[in-house]
Amino acid sequence: MVENITNTQFHRVHLFIGEGQVDEALAALEQIQPANQKELHEIAYLRAWCYSERNNWEEAARLLPDAGASEEVLSDIEALGQTERRRRAHYQLLMGHVAVQIGHYEEAMRHYRRCIKFLDERRMNIPDVRIKAVQAMGTLSVLTGFYDMALVHYEEVLQLCGDNQEHIMASAMRIAKKEISRVRWSMGGRHYNCISSVRSST
Repeated sequence: MVENITNTQFHRVHLFIGEGQVDEALAALEQIQPANQKELHEIAYLRAWCYSERNNWEEAARLLPDAGASEEVLSDIEALGQTERRRRAHYQLLMGHVAVQIGHYEEAMRHYRRCIKFLDERRMNIPDVRIKAVQAMGTLSVLTGFYDMALVHYEEVLQLCGDNQEHIMASAMRIAKKEISRVRWSMGGRHYNCISSVRSST
C-alpha cells in the first residue's frame, strides 16, 4: 500500500514537470518519504530536472551526485572552463545517463534529444557529446524494442565518426558496428531487407 502511494506521488511529479509546473513538482517532492536508495536517487534526479527546467544548472549539477551521477564526470564538465551555456549539452547528456540508471527510459530519451537540439540551435561543435547522445539513443531504442530507430541512430554514429581515428570516435564506431549487426540479427534478415529496400528507394 505504501509503495503504491509513493509510486503515485512520483507519477504526479513527472506529470508536473512535463506540464512545466516546476514549483508544484518541487513541492510534491517534499512530501515523499523515500524508503530506499533507489527512491533517494529518483528524488535527487527529479529535483535536478526541475532546476534544469529553470535553467539553474548550478543547482541541478549540485544534486546530480545524489542521483547516482559520477562526481568525476561532473568535475570533468566543470573543468572544461566553458560558459554554463556551453556546458548545458554535457549536463543534458549526463541527466540522460542518470535517467537510464533509474529506469526512466522515456525521460532519458528526452534528455538526449534536448542535448542534440541544444547543440543544433547554438551551432556548437562538440562532436564527442553529440556522438555519445546519438549512441545512447540507439541503445535506448534497442531496450524499448524500437529496432528500426536503433539502426538509424547507430548509422548516424558511423556518419558522425567518419574516418576519424581518435579514441572516442574509434570506440564509438566499434560499438555502433557491433550493435548494428546485433540489431539486424534481432530483427531478422527478411524484415531488415524490407527496411533497406525502402531506404534505397527514397
